[in-house]
Amino acid sequence: MLFFLVSFTLNDLFHLLGIHKLKTNYRASTWIEAVASDKFVLENYKKHQNYFDIIPRIQNYEFLYEIFYAAKLKVCTLEKDLSRNTMKLSVVFYKYDKKKIVVIGLKKDKKRGYFIPATLHVNRNIPYKRYRQTVVTAISWI
Repeated sequence: MLFFLVSFTLNDLFHLLGIHKLKTNYRASTWIEAVASDKFVLENYKKHQNYFDIIPRIQNYEFLYEIFYAAKLKVCTLEKDLSRNTMKLSVVFYKYDKKKIVVIGLKKDKKRGYFIPATLHVNRNIPYKRYRQTVVTAISWI
């Protein structure tokens, strides 16, 4: 049986949600604490030019739950099946949401052998429909 190990930390949310695009004074390691202590308030960045670029990411963060906890997603696309892969993703999970596609991409950490979340984005372009899909038979936590 083919399986892969995914490493996910709270610090990954900083990039996945696009907070880095707001050019805050926070880093991934300090942002979580700032959120927890109400020092970081998203509304304060409403006038930032990238604010509306990150809102769809935040609105779709539950897609992580759907994949890894609820196991609602039954297929993914592997790197070998992606003809255009500018982000060099190893595994792509996606779902259609009205006229958009929500994507979570994982990259393999070749030194450690596990996968890490690399992107969470929403796009109107739907390129993954034409790629071969791999069935996800089980997701388990170790």
